[in-house]
Amino acid sequence: DDADVIFCGKLAGHKEGYFEANGIRGLVTESYHLTKPEHGEFPTIKAFLRGLLNKGTCGREQLEIFTGWVKSAFESLQNGHNSLGQCLFIAGEQGAGKSQLQKLITLILGGRQANSHLYMSGRTNFNADLCEAEHLILDDEYMATDIRSRLAFAANIKKHCVGNNVVTYHAKGKDGFPVSPWWRVSCTLNDNPERLLALPPMDEDVADKVILLKAYKQPLPCIDGTAAGYAMLWTKINEELSAYLYNLTTYEIPQAYHCVRYQVKSFHHPDLASELGRMTPQRSLLETIDSYLWISAEDGLIAVSYTHLTLPTNRE
Repeated sequence: DDADVIFCGKLAGHKEGYFEANGIRGLVTESYHLTKPEHGEFPTIKAFLRGLLNKGTCGREQLEIFTGWVKSAFESLQNGHNSLGQCLFIAGEQGAGKSQLQKLITLILGGRQANSHLYMSGRTNFNADLCEAEHLILDDEYMATDIRSRLAFAANIKKHCVGNNVVTYHAKGKDGFPVSPWWRVSCTLNDNPERLLALPPMDEDVADKVILLKAYKQPLPCIDGTAAGYAMLWTKINEELSAYLYNLTTYEIPQAYHCVRYQVKSFHHPDLASELGRMTPQRSLLETIDSYLWISAEDGLIAVSYTHLTLPTNRE
């Protein structure tokens, strides 16, 4: 009886072997594999990150924030610590290289990623595939903009990014049980107003748990618009990855950007924060009404409750 296990498989942030945690016994069948840091140069990665983030009046700050965030994540995995980390949002023009940045993050964190839009928006409880990947990704192509999905997203950021790391492992057709995956979450979205509304409401309870970076469109290194160009870019990035990781391990987060809880402070690019603020008055009444309206897909009924709904009055 002392040799039986409830869980057997890959588990994000855990190395191969037997474990006992959260009242269960389990066997991790495959470790995560980090690239070994080695001294060297990384001109392609440097040019890519500087072109994408280091623009405008906040460019240097953005680059420092991103470097601190990814340093904290890499060293957490490297040292086997299940530390906290904000949800990273990258917003910018289509074709700016946002998805390429997510791909780089995945490489840094060991190469395993999973699309988490259904789970993070509260539209499914199944998360077996997510529990196998260190990097959870989202993009605005699949993200909902209704208030209920956004509130669920906010709740999951608080729970899974910076809160208790124990989750219920749910696979189809099986009973759930508690596990502790190691996760970092990143999300890419276009910076037009309609897509920015996929962000969770930035109230004071969520804002400090989010990093919101602005991506700038610029020619990507090696990219000439062809498949061969993209292949060359990722060949060079893979060749330079160990040198970039060495730079991360030797990098010291400046005091101005340091945070005790997450190692690096939260940051919202002012252009994006301003756009979100501008949209808020226009959306407030609609979101209030939306929060009192629900649709039952099961029986085809629409129910509306106006209880406690107070509309503004004109006092002129």
